[in-house]
Amino acid sequence: MLNPLPNGEWTVRVNVFELRNLRGVDISESSDTFVFATVTVITKKTGRQQQTLTCIANQLLFFSSVRTGLEFEDEKIDIDIMDWNRTGASKQIGVYTVDAKRMLELPAHEIYRTWFALQDPRGGKRRAGFIKMSIIVVPPVGSPPFHDDTEDTEELSAGNLLKRSVLKTPKISYQDWALHITIGWADMLPNMVSTGTAMLSVGMLLTTLDGKIMKQEYSLLKRRK
Repeated sequence: MLNPLPNGEWTVRVNVFELRNLRGVDISESSDTFVFATVTVITKKTGRQQQTLTCIANQLLFFSSVRTGLEFEDEKIDIDIMDWNRTGASKQIGVYTVDAKRMLELPAHEIYRTWFALQDPRGGKRRAGFIKMSIIVVPPVGSPPFHDDTEDTEELSAGNLLKRSVLKTPKISYQDWALHITIGWADMLPNMVSTGTAMLSVGMLLTTLDGKIMKQEYSLLKRRK
């Protein structure tokens, strides 16, 4: 029986949106997180997020390769969440694998903005975190489906809008402040001179934030022995 899948240039789009509750693998129990995606022996990665177990990525990884229909049907889409290491090899945090054959059985050959539980590479039933992503397979002479941003109700939720505002860089504002210092009494001062009089010099210096001197005062206190 002939395979109905066409031969030619197959494309795969992996859009990584968000990572949550990842397994911490470094000494601080956090991770410098990035995502490796491997399709048709081609590997691409997202940018690195420092010291975090939950982050927003919003990065599209695009893959293109010439394959026969039979060859592509046997492919796998491997997703590896990694912890970057400055001095050694990066460590696996969690993994997720999708068969190309399964993708071809889905409507429009896509998984759209879906959460997946990551498998712990150490084995067992433990979860290593969660990833939200879209995967789209486009056959030769095909075209990717179109989606309106309003289709993802979670993106428009109040909690997500609050999260986005927190992730923005805060604005810093400056205010003018006045500092008043009053010396009411000085006692038990050491003798710094050979005469019978001890001297205490008290100074005050007010500056602006850029270092400009606004006011400078000095006074001399005397104490007789």
